[in-house]
Amino acid sequence: NNQNIEVIKEFLVKHDMKSSIEIRGQLCQNQCCKGPMLIIDGKEFGEVETASLPRLLEQTLLKKEN
Repeated sequence: NNQNIEVIKEFLVKHDMKSSIEIRGQLCQNQCCKGPMLIIDGKEFGEVETASLPRLLEQTLLKKEN
């Protein structure tokens, strides 16, 4: 998760979205087997790998901007 957080922060800075996105951490809430998890606009994404994270962010966050 720490690696994913760094990727997310870099993505937000790169796309000038740092001030418009809120990042919050929480425990797995009985879904540890699906982790690492992300929730973007209420939609859950499980087993998020660092390598696939930039594409996921592009598809979810940049899509909203267009």
